[in-house]
Amino acid sequence: MNNRTLGIIGGVALVLAILAPFVLGNANKVKKFFEEAEMLYEREDYEIAITKYTKALQESEKIGAKTEAIDTYFTTLVNLKIAWCYYKLAENTSDVRHNQQALVHIKKVASDTQVAKYQEELTYLWAENLYAIEEHNQAKFKFAQLIEKFP
Repeated sequence: MNNRTLGIIGGVALVLAILAPFVLGNANKVKKFFEEAEMLYEREDYEIAITKYTKALQESEKIGAKTEAIDTYFTTLVNLKIAWCYYKLAENTSDVRHNQQALVHIKKVASDTQVAKYQEELTYLWAENLYAIEEHNQAKFKFAQLIEKFP
């Protein structure tokens, strides 16, 4: 190989080394963010928990990030956790915008959820948030779905 080819290969390797942390996921980072979010949720620090859950979700979407050790359906779990945070914030503040944000996260994953316990929890939380924003007919429908599917 000539010097030009070696220079190009070296340059590409350098660029890859610099960009790798931004493109490649890291299972340890995902786990760290998720565990921090869980601790914050337990302490009822919902706003910062949302930030940590969001970071865990963003990191999990990178190439090579492994989330199966936390949950096979990690995206569903994290969106559900974020929805719970918004719901709890709405309860604490009476701000329906938090209920609306909870609904955004519920709707992101509800149709693709395959795990019964997540389906049940999402349906319940969906109904509760609809009720909180005074969408009573839709809430009634969701509660009926909950009773029908998960007696």
